[in-house]
Amino acid sequence: MLQEILNVLRDKLWVPSLVEVADEKVVLANGAYEAGDVVSENVTIAAGATPWIFRNMVRKPGGAGIIHDALILAQTTAIASVFSLFLHKATPTCELGDGVPNTAFIIGDIGIAVVRIDFIACDDVGTGMSESTATPSTYGKLPKAFVCAEGSRNLQGVLAIHNAVDLADSTSLRIVLLVEQL
Repeated sequence: MLQEILNVLRDKLWVPSLVEVADEKVVLANGAYEAGDVVSENVTIAAGATPWIFRNMVRKPGGAGIIHDALILAQTTAIASVFSLFLHKATPTCELGDGVPNTAFIIGDIGIAVVRIDFIACDDVGTGMSESTATPSTYGKLPKAFVCAEGSRNLQGVLAIHNAVDLADSTSLRIVLLVEQL
């Protein structure tokens, strides 16, 4: 009974907060990517390809939030790659394998599709990491409200590349989302 009262009070008094939620992968990059390929850590699900997982996007299971900004960092210089991140409420059934043509959003995932975030072309200054952002002032489709699946606080993503590029094998990619937890 006391726990129920505390939960009601928490829900009524909660002030939304901004948090950074990130995931990082060392992508396989086995050869050059073709335009429209998935960017992941393995070629097949059997070999270990998984979606990008953004944990604790909301404060309670089945909760809601708003993605305000997104950042992608590539551990390489001088790439002008354009990426799209397809976010889902649960594990997608679309293609997850690295270097395989992207199928997200696929009709089988219609009930779990959340949003596609488009990043502008990556850039770097000097010898730093290549980076790109998606903000309300870019064409990245932000801000975007979302609701997590019942019982979950996470979103899962598929990253696709728009242009053909040859990333070095084992390049580290990090995606950071700035989320308002409601």
